[in-house]
Amino acid sequence: MGTTKTTYRVQGIPADASHDDIKVMISQALGEDASTLDPTIHSLASDPYKPLNSSTMVATVTFEHAPKTLKAGDELTNNVTWDSRTHYITVDSSFRGFTPLNDAKAELNSGMDVIAVSGLSSHPFGSWKARRGTFMWLRDEVAKTADKARILLYGYDTTLVDSDSFQDVGDIAQRLSADVNAMRSGRSAQGALGADPNYLRCALARWTGRERG
Repeated sequence: MGTTKTTYRVQGIPADASHDDIKVMISQALGEDASTLDPTIHSLASDPYKPLNSSTMVATVTFEHAPKTLKAGDELTNNVTWDSRTHYITVDSSFRGFTPLNDAKAELNSGMDVIAVSGLSSHPFGSWKARRGTFMWLRDEVAKTADKARILLYGYDTTLVDSDSFQDVGDIAQRLSADVNAMRSGRSAQGALGADPNYLRCALARWTGRERG
């Protein structure tokens, strides 16, 4: 069986873990054998809600075989013991909130954040991914060449058809603003995210839905 088309986000990864360690932790969090899942790590970046150089990372991964424990839902959180410490690993496919795809190589306050916002009735990851493939433009090309920019996906409830939601664009904008402030507050002690006048945020709006991540 080939690699599944669904891309998952993994949060709560300790920064000092190797790729092999991360694969084992993901498998333990899902309660499945690592050799069966055979996760592939496509990106690994610092948690944007935590202070810079914190101990928590966020990854995007695919699996050789779809995790059985996620078939009934799109999110699962379990505690995993690694290096004599307990870590809470969350695996999801909804990509709600901010998902970092890279860490800018520029010095603190000298770079920019690019926030990619998918359109209504779309998916925050799948909107930027090739159909029937795993190549994701923002992650696999832009994030790898933008040394001075951190690329962030922003996910929200984009459902329109047959939805009980009464949210409008104004509500979505307010939620985005609140999440940006939450991200700022997590790093305010170190002066990041907006303290410098050269700090930029670019929102890329895409209003045509495409396949799920």
